[in-house]
Amino acid sequence: MSFDLNKLKNLFVETTTDSNSPTNTPIPVSEPVKVEVIASKSTELDNKILESLLKTIADNNLPGEDYLEFMEALKAMQNIPLNDEMKIQTVMATLSTKGLTAAKVKESAAYYKDILAKEQNEFKTELNNQVELGIKSKEKSIATLKESIKAKTDQITALTREITEAQKSISSTEELIKVTELKIKSAQENFDKAFQFVVNQINVNISKL
Repeated sequence: MSFDLNKLKNLFVETTTDSNSPTNTPIPVSEPVKVEVIASKSTELDNKILESLLKTIADNNLPGEDYLEFMEALKAMQNIPLNDEMKIQTVMATLSTKGLTAAKVKESAAYYKDILAKEQNEFKTELNNQVELGIKSKEKSIATLKESIKAKTDQITALTREITEAQKSISSTEELIKVTELKIKSAQENFDKAFQFVVNQINVNISKL
């Protein structure tokens, strides 16, 4: 049997509003709200998550009187000028007529904590899935791209080295060509001089006949 969610929420929190804001202004569900947790100091909670957890408790309410009915009755006595011990004794005395015992209160409280623990495990599983999809898969994609960049960078480095070596080879070959051309030109000039000398000598000798 489901427990009234609004009643259940009142057992755990008391909403507080800014003194400068209208008292009837609704608080958006998607925004964190200031709440006072019973038996604790005020803190910030995500209202949507809080309602989800409380709904889980409400939907799994045990039949009969238990921790929830005990807390509801105790909450109803909050403005009565009695200390906590007297309030608890009064509530237990009243609800004991319906079969509630301290042991049942503790057992049912443990049951609801187990229900919440299951919700926590499911939340962690879903969160891990989101981490896997939203972060780890993208990290893997980044790692793949980095490997690709490194491989291409290595290729560029290798090609740059090859180009540099080729340019050096070109420069060296061009210098060799210049030296070779000078040698060929010098050899040609020397040959022409020797050739002309010999031919001239032959002409001189022939002219004397």
